Amino acid sequence: MVDAGARREAIPLLVMLAFGLAMFATKLWVIGHYGNATPFWDQWDGEVETAYLPFLRGTLDWDHLLAPHNEHRILMTRLLSILVLEVNGLWNPLLQMALNALLHVLAVSIAVWVVCHRERSGVLAPVLLSCLVLFGLPYAWENTLAGFQSQFYFLLIFSSLSLWLGASGPALGTRWWGAGLLALASYFSMASGAITFLALASLAMYACVMRRSVGVRDAIAAACMLAAFAACYSAIPVLDHHNEFRAGELRAFYDAAISALSWPLPPKVGNVLVRNAPGLLILGMAIRTRRHDALTLFLVGLLAWTIGQSLSIAYGRALYPRSSRFLDLYAWATLANLLCVSVLLAEYDRRRAASAVACGLWTAWTLGAVVLQAVPIPGQLSAKKAESALQEANTKAYVLTGNPEYLQGNAIPYPDPKKLALALDNPAIRAILPSNLRPPLEPVVRIAPPDSFVAGGTFPATVGGEGPSWGSYTTRGDAEGGVARFSYQLPAGTGAIALPISGYPGRDGVSIEARQGAKSRSARPAVNPGERWDWLTIPASAGPFELVVTDHSPTTWIAVGRAQMMGRLDNFIRTLLDHPEWPAFASFLICLGILMRRAVVPLSPEEASNVTVKASGTARNNAVLTQDCPRRSPDPRK
Repeated sequence: MVDAGARREAIPLLVMLAFGLAMFATKLWVIGHYGNATPFWDQWDGEVETAYLPFLRGTLDWDHLLAPHNEHRILMTRLLSILVLEVNGLWNPLLQMALNALLHVLAVSIAVWVVCHRERSGVLAPVLLSCLVLFGLPYAWENTLAGFQSQFYFLLIFSSLSLWLGASGPALGTRWWGAGLLALASYFSMASGAITFLALASLAMYACVMRRSVGVRDAIAAACMLAAFAACYSAIPVLDHHNEFRAGELRAFYDAAISALSWPLPPKVGNVLVRNAPGLLILGMAIRTRRHDALTLFLVGLLAWTIGQSLSIAYGRALYPRSSRFLDLYAWATLANLLCVSVLLAEYDRRRAASAVACGLWTAWTLGAVVLQAVPIPGQLSAKKAESALQEANTKAYVLTGNPEYLQGNAIPYPDPKKLALALDNPAIRAILPSNLRPPLEPVVRIAPPDSFVAGGTFPATVGGEGPSWGSYTTRGDAEGGVARFSYQLPAGTGAIALPISGYPGRDGVSIEARQGAKSRSARPAVNPGERWDWLTIPASAGPFELVVTDHSPTTWIAVGRAQMMGRLDNFIRTLLDHPEWPAFASFLICLGILMRRAVVPLSPEEASNVTVKASGTARNNAVLTQDCPRRSPDPRK
C-alpha cells in the first residue's frame, strides 16, 4: 500500500511534469510552424569547423572542443552536437531545436523545484502558471529557432545547480566542490558562465557577514572562487571586430544597463527598481534578520548572478541590449524575482493581506509586460520563416547545381558566400547535410512490362511534385498496369526514406512494398494523396534497399518520385513537431487527474493529522523574514 506521505510527495512531481509538457508543447508549436532545417549562421563554423569535420575525420581532440567561438568556449554545445549527429546520422537543426526546448524546460524546472517543492509546495502551481506565461511566449525566438543556441540553456542549468550546491553545503565540502565543477561547466557553455564563480564567492562572503565571523575555510573558499573567476575572465578572447558592439563610453553602458535590468518593463530607472523589487525586499529582510539558510543564500546568489549577466551584456553588446537572443537571460532575472515572491507568500503571516496583494500586483504587472513583449512577435516570426525558405532554396540549388550565383545574394544562411561554398563542397559535410538540402537518391529502375510505368505518369490534373517521377497513368489512361522496381544503395546514417507519392496506393490491386535483406514490409499512406503529391516515410537502414510498386488495378493509378534520405530520428521529430498538441493534451490529463483526486478522494483523518504535524514542523523550522512577524507555537494542540 502506498504511504500517504509518498502520495503527497508525488503530487508536486506530477504538477512539475504537467508544466514541463505544457511549456515543451508551446516551444514545439513555434518550432513546427516557423522552424527550418537549414543550418543557420554560426552553425557553419561553430559546428562544422570545430566539431563535425574533426569528428568525421577521426581527428577530434580537446583543442577542437575547447577552441574559442567568438568570446565563448562552447564545449557543451559541441559535445551535444556531435552526440546528436552520431545518434541521428544526419545533421538536423530541427532536432537540435527540440532538444534545446527540453533543456530550457529542464532549466526552469530545476530553479522552481529548488525553491518550491517542499515547505512552499502550496505556491508551486501559481509559480508554474506564471512561468508558463514567462517562458511560453516566443519573445526569445532567435534562440528557439536556432539549433546552435543550446549554450544559453546549458548556462542556465549549470549555473542554477552550482548556486544551489554552493548555498546548501559548507565551504570546501563535497557540495562546494560540486558547485565549483558546475560553475566550470557553465563557463564552458558561455563566457558569461565565469560570473557563476563570482556569484559563489558573493555567497560565501554574504554568509560570513551574516554570521559575523570569517573562518579559514570560508576565506579559502571565497578566494578560490575569485581566483577561478579571474582565470576564466582573463581567458576570454578579445575580438577587435566586436569592439563596435561594446559600450565605448559610460553613457552607452548606463543606457544599456538600464535597458537590461528593467526588462520586460520599459527601460527606465524606476522600472529597474520595480522589476527587482521582490529580490530587493528579500535581501533587505534577510540582512535585517541575519538570515543565511540555504534558500536565502540561493536566492541571493541567483539575483547576483542575473544582475552580473545583465551588466555583462550591457557592456559587451551595448548597441542592441534587448536583442531577442539575450531575453532568455533577462527572463531568468524575472524568474528570480518571481521565486522571491513565492517565498514572501509562503513564509509571511497569512493575515498580512497587504503583502499578498502587493505580490499579486507585481506578478500581474510584470507578466502583463511580458505579454506586451509578444505583440510584434508574429510579424517577426513570419519574416523569419520567409527568409529561411529563401535561404533553403538557394542553398539547395547550389548543392544540386554547383552554380555559385545562388550564393551571391543576401538570402543565404551564412554571411560569407565563399566559406559557405567550401563547407557545402566538402564531401564529409555533404554526407551529413540535412534531408531538406540533400540531393535525392538515385535509383536503378526496372519496369515490367516496360510501358506500364512511364516518366511523369500522373493524371493531368495532379498538382505539386518536383523532379523525375514514374507513374502508371499512361497514354492509355489507368486501364493497364505492371510492376516497377526501384533499387537503392542507402548510405550510412540512413534511418528512413521519404518517398514522394501521388495517386491511390491504398486501393485494391495497388501496393508499395519495401524490401531490405530478408525483410519485406508493406508501405501504405494513411490516406490516398489522389491528384496531388504527398510524402510517404518508410523505415530503412544503410545498405541495399528495394521498393516494389505494383499496379494491377484497371481503374486507378499510382506514381512515385525520387526518394529522399532521412536520419534515424528525422521522422520522429517531424511527427512531434506536427503534433505539439500531444504533450499539451498529456499535460491537461495530468492536471485533470490531480484535480479529480483532490475533489473525489479527500484526505483521510490520518493524512489530515500528518499534514497538520508537517505544517507545525515547518512553522518551527523556518525562520521568519522580519523581526515583528508574530511567532506561532510549534505545538499543534495550542
